[in-house]
Amino acid sequence: INEKKYDLVLVTASQYIETPFILNFLKAPKYFYCQDPYYRIIYEPALFNAVHLNFFKFLYEKVNRLIRKYLDIWDAKQIDFVICASKFIQEKFYLTYGKKGIIAYGGVDTTFFSPGSNKERTIDIIFIGSKEFMDGYSFFEEILKAMTVKVKVKTILSENEWLTDIQMRD
Repeated sequence: INEKKYDLVLVTASQYIETPFILNFLKAPKYFYCQDPYYRIIYEPALFNAVHLNFFKFLYEKVNRLIRKYLDIWDAKQIDFVICASKFIQEKFYLTYGKKGIIAYGGVDTTFFSPGSNKERTIDIIFIGSKEFMDGYSFFEEILKAMTVKVKVKTILSENEWLTDIQMRD
């Protein structure tokens, strides 16, 4: 990447930490696009359930998360410009890393995803994700139980089913 002498490098989150380690080595200006405010496994205490861990596993998890957090914060210092997907993410990113970003809302192809159909709606609410805690499925179930209005719900779990763009549009 450095040999090509790019004007800028657009970087997104890593699978292992929010701010990827490659940021330390890039010479071009580094633009970081943040879709999620921080790597939750190291910043959200609710995701560290130590109840059933023996001492060694507990110690391993604590040290592992501490190292990841240190690397994540170190890598974030290398970012030149932050682009956030929403105001919420902008605020969380600033609270986590002390860097301000600009908001760039995602766009939609309105020629493909348009309300042009007069088909009868068979679904009021659709949940697309998994039953993982991070996807908010349990929260979704709580909301449905609390609703006083009867709604038609469709749940599409990524572990069971995937949608094409056409299915999503329809």
